[in-house]
Amino acid sequence: MKKVFAVILLVLFSSSVSAEDWITHNDKIEELDIWPSGSDEWGIKFKPSQSPHVNCPDGFYIEHDSNNKQIAYSTLLTAFSLDLNVKVQFKPSQYINGSCRANRITVER
Repeated sequence: MKKVFAVILLVLFSSSVSAEDWITHNDKIEELDIWPSGSDEWGIKFKPSQSPHVNCPDGFYIEHDSNNKQIAYSTLLTAFSLDLNVKVQFKPSQYINGSCRANRITVER
């Protein structure tokens, strides 16, 4: 019985430590940077008016090989042009050069 309890505790502890929570940042886009054929890991970078997290003071990025990069770009360009709020879901552990990888983007009025 003690072994079963120990295994259950180990599984619960390891899953809670490895499962990082998503964070959401809601803000307007201050800067939009597109690198259509660059050699960096990012194809789109966008910076909100306030820093979303200590790991991403430069905002967010979307990878060159992202499946929905064109749709994300259209969405971001629309939000930027109309000065709309965007809600960005991200994990602070997924960052490069001061920008966190955007997982989900929602435009709000």
